[in-house]
Amino acid sequence: MNFDLQLDKQYGIMLSGGLDSAVLLYLILKENKDIKIQPFTIPKHDGALLYIKSIIAYINTKCQVELPETIVVGNQNLAHNEQGPSAVKEIRQKHSIDHLFFGSNKNPPVTIEGLNPVRIRPIDSSVLCPFFDLYKTDIVNLAVEHGLQELFNITHTCTEQQVGRCNSCWQCRERAWAFNTLNIQDTGTL
Repeated sequence: MNFDLQLDKQYGIMLSGGLDSAVLLYLILKENKDIKIQPFTIPKHDGALLYIKSIIAYINTKCQVELPETIVVGNQNLAHNEQGPSAVKEIRQKHSIDHLFFGSNKNPPVTIEGLNPVRIRPIDSSVLCPFFDLYKTDIVNLAVEHGLQELFNITHTCTEQQVGRCNSCWQCRERAWAFNTLNIQDTGTL
């Protein structure tokens, strides 16, 4: 993947605590670890903040960088599909970020029971979603190709509980679909 990163720009990335944004952060820093990138997190009820420190620590070690701590943004009390846009608005108002990365990916080509999410889309040239045309299977493959299997253990996908997996929410089912489709064991229990 080529991100066309520029050293004179300030980047941000929304870290959800999940696999997609964690893999994206690694790939961005693999391309150029000298860029300035600020992690942001929405303190969702699913416990996103519980996983961010471990993800940042892992990426710091893997990429030999020192990322700043995540900045909490957005309104967790809004409907799920309104939280991302509220975070973008807040970041634009309070932080000097030229480009903001999201790990949004394409919904699977199969029906998954439950309410599928409305994914953040690139709304203008400042919001970047390089995984937008990729399925979760593609992202799991990227993790394996880059030796990032430890991310399976420290990321959290479930939207129904803060620790563990409910195995019934749409996000748990999407993750299971990806790993099962690829015949890869998901070693994570979070």
